Amino acid sequence: MESTPTPSDMPPLAAVLQRYAGTDPAHVLLDEDTTASCIEQKRKTLESWRREGRELPFIKIGRSVRYRLSDVLAFLERNTFRSSREARTRDRGIPMPGRQRPRREA
Repeated sequence: MESTPTPSDMPPLAAVLQRYAGTDPAHVLLDEDTTASCIEQKRKTLESWRREGRELPFIKIGRSVRYRLSDVLAFLERNTFRSSREARTRDRGIPMPGRQRPRREA
């Protein structure tokens, strides 16, 4: 008989989603270490992104940095692709057939 996995047996994101099931993700604030684990990046990468204003919005409370679970989920959705080609063309700013290229401000 299989037992129900405990949060320590689960991938970090699955454990977070289980812990906050039924809670609005916009109201869940994650610390840097938890966020880094959920998106499989190093904490230093998150620090770099914050300095450069890239990828994930963050909340600064005193000296603490927090990330909304809803923003983490949106980040993962934006970085989900159906093919390697789609990922490569997005990274280079090349529009995929059938998709509109975003307009640049003049």
